[in-house]
Amino acid sequence: MAAVKVCLLTTGLGRSDVPLALVDHVPRLIAAHGVELTVALTERAGQDFEDQRLAGAAVAEVDDLLDERFDVALAASWRACVHVFRVSAGSHALYVADFEHHRYASWEPERIAAALVYDLPLDFICEARWIAASLGELRPEARCALAMPGVDGAGLPPPAPRPGGPLRVFVGADGAEVSGAVLEAMTEPHELVADVDDADVVASLAQSDGVVNAAREAFRRGATCVVARLERHEELVRHRWNGLVADPDDVRGAARWLDLLARDHALLRTLQTNALETARGWPDKEAAAAALHATLAGFASEPRGPGSEWPMRLMGDAIAHATTLRGEVEARDEAIRRLEAELAAASPDKPRRARWRGRP
Repeated sequence: MAAVKVCLLTTGLGRSDVPLALVDHVPRLIAAHGVELTVALTERAGQDFEDQRLAGAAVAEVDDLLDERFDVALAASWRACVHVFRVSAGSHALYVADFEHHRYASWEPERIAAALVYDLPLDFICEARWIAASLGELRPEARCALAMPGVDGAGLPPPAPRPGGPLRVFVGADGAEVSGAVLEAMTEPHELVADVDDADVVASLAQSDGVVNAAREAFRRGATCVVARLERHEELVRHRWNGLVADPDDVRGAARWLDLLARDHALLRTLQTNALETARGWPDKEAAAAALHATLAGFASEPRGPGSEWPMRLMGDAIAHATTLRGEVEARDEAIRRLEAELAAASPDKPRRARWRGRP
């Protein structure tokens, strides 16, 4: 079978530009499956690799690839989708690690543009079953393939509990501020650790899709987790079986769950054991890369025909309007701050009202 030729579109080479699981697949796609991978930069040129796993791929600016033909043009993010249809390819696809518009607050204009990508005539490669199911309902006519991240090292027992020692807690990157407030509300002894390898439990209380990744990382390292309640976590975190689920915005409730784990070592050990058993059921990295290669080969073998100009216009206009709106909001906020300062200077003895931050 001929090698699959893939153009991976990304805004840059930083660790936030390409989903970590996709980065992890790259060396195996190239070495084990012969994929001809070109990374196309859509925004930031002249960068060095922040992750050497991408170093085996060719790198070019997207403008320099317009005369080439690829089997699959794969966008790594919603921003990269602005350019994906400029690339000549049999399949134009989006890699979905999470629904990126969930990362934005309801008042942020970028949320609108980020949500529009799921209406574009794309194929989708999804990291989780709940994502594939959601897109299947939204876009039943689209091709949605599941490509789960591979795990490495699952099977090692969790760190042995220290008799009488504090509960070792690792705070996930998403929702670190909320999780920090939860730790402050705890009454039992606990210790914040810098590495998930040293943790008894991972706390990630953000109401975002990134919490799923925090739980996945905890399970494969033999730790349990405390996460915010979201429907899409149910396929991964089962309450009181392999982790604990707290109500969103309930800081004291989440703190009570962590306090329970600090007191009840038997429950902690049971959750850790079941979390590790969950991780053992996931594919290893070689199997996961093979599954992703099969998906790319399948897309390549059934091309969808030439692309269209309207998706590029749609996304370009959406981002332009979102940028304009954000500029207007920031200018309004600055005007309000100046007015408040002038009023305060004119009437220093009068009580001031709470400052409006420009958010609901």
